Amino acid sequence: MKIGDLVRHKYHGGVGIIIERPDRWVGLGDVGAPLVRWLEQPMPNYVRENIYQANFLEPLNQTVKNCP
Repeated sequence: MKIGDLVRHKYHGGVGIIIERPDRWVGLGDVGAPLVRWLEQPMPNYVRENIYQANFLEPLNQTVKNCP
């Protein structure tokens, strides 16, 4: 996954976009964890932006559709 990819939380749903891979916030076990901004929050009280382990995120199918 890279910056700009659309993702869904594997267990709670929602739609988010990876906005950063913040090396400065890396702690134990957070290596390469992306910062996600939720466009459609998975649950009502979810934080709008947060760092998530990649194993909790799944990429959305981003097919390009041509319009006539």
